[in-house]
This record gives sequence, C-alpha cells and structure tokens, in this order.
Amino acid sequence: MSTYTMKTSYITRHSKKKRKLSLRVIFSFILAIFIIILSLFFILKIYTYLTTTSFFSIKHIKIYGNKILTDNDIKSFLNLNLGDNLLSINISELNYKLYTNNWIKSCLIKRELPDTITIYVEEKEPCFLLLDNDNNIFYADINGNKISKVYSSKYISLPILKLRTEMDKNILKNIIVAFKEKRFPFSLDQVQHIVVDSFQTEFFIKDIDTAIFLENNDIRRESIFLSKVISDLSAKRELNKVNRIIVIGNKIWVSYRRHFLKP
Repeated sequence: MSTYTMKTSYITRHSKKKRKLSLRVIFSFILAIFIIILSLFFILKIYTYLTTTSFFSIKHIKIYGNKILTDNDIKSFLNLNLGDNLLSINISELNYKLYTNNWIKSCLIKRELPDTITIYVEEKEPCFLLLDNDNNIFYADINGNKISKVYSSKYISLPILKLRTEMDKNILKNIIVAFKEKRFPFSLDQVQHIVVDSFQTEFFIKDIDTAIFLENNDIRRESIFLSKVISDLSAKRELNKVNRIIVIGNKIWVSYRRHFLKP
C-alpha cells in the first residue's frame, strides 16, 4: 500500500470520528435543553398547583398589637382576604406595604402553613392633636411629629398642640422632659392645649380653668416657680379664682377673674 493511500485512509477514518463526536455533542446538548425545558414545565405545573389549590387557602388572619387601627383596617390596607392562597402571597411586599402606613412604627408578618397569616404590629402613640398653620388637625407623637389626619370616625381626645414653627419642636422636647420628671404641678393629661413659640409657651389647664404662660429661657427653673405659686394659691383656696399665671424668669404675675376681684 502506497504512502498516499495510507494517508487518505487515515484522514477518512479521522473525519468519521470527528463527525460522530460532533453528532454526540449536538445530541447531548439537545437532550440537556429538553431535560431543562421539561423540568421547568413540571416546576411551573407544581408551582401553579400549590399557589391555586384550596389546601393552602387562608382560613385565619391573626393580628396582634393594634390599638388604633382595627383588624379590618389592616386587612383592607394590605388587601388581604380569607380564601387567598397562602403561598401566592409575597410576605416581603406585605411587610413593606404595612410599614408605609402612617400609624405603623414596626411590623412583622409571618406565614404559618397550611392556612394562617400572623401579623404583629407596633403602632405610633398619639399624644397630641396638632393644629397646623392651615388649621388642619393631625394626630402627633410626643415630639410633635404628624402621624395621621384626624377623622371623626377615628377620634381620640388628646391635648391640642400648636407649634408656630418647626423649630419650636426643640422647645417642646424640653417641656416633655419637664413633664416626665414631674416638674409641673399638673400632668399632661390635665392640659387642654399647649401653644409653643420661640418666646413663650402657653398651657390651658382644664381642671382649674386657668391659662399659664412660661418664658422659654429656662423651663426647669420656671416650672419650679410655677409649682410654688400654684401651691401657695391652693393653700389660700384662691386657685379657682385665678384665670392667668405668667412666669418670666423669676417674676410671676397672677391675674384674677373679674368677679373675684376685691372692690
């Protein structure tokens, strides 16, 4: 056999092997694609079944920690209903959505198989009815921050707060500290309204029907003087005769109601 013939035979056999190898690779690739598509099809079928079957329908929605918002308020806000499929609900999205509610301070939503959604909430605590410069009324927290607009269907009786500017929140913080330290001769529950501006703070005390004005230079010191004068007026049984008390620094002015003034 000539050298040329041998070379030709070798090239032919090598070409056949390469074609067989290429066909195997192509077949393996097509088979892998087919298996992947088939797997995805079955996964989709299983997912569709699990997210539509009545076995995982929500039968219980448990809500804990809410005082202002009702259970129906929360369920309506989340668009969450009995009969919804438990596995079709995105818990992360529900948590995020509930957190955007003005009343919610923190929240946690849990899925409990096979049929229960449990919701834990911590609400913001309203301390004032905040009257803004446009005469709109909002519930506000202890620092004077707005929570939600006041509606007649969800009314809570609280002291009215008026802040002239946003900067007056710093003065309010000092006043709240004084209340917490019980430096005033009355509690925050006894206050009907508070008006705070950069120069003075006005309290109206509903139990004694008296307006009190404090200069904002030193709330702690002024509260001490105020306590002394109210104690003195109480001892003399004259507190109910007073309609206004003004404290500026270490000076105090007491104004009596007209029908109690001596001739």
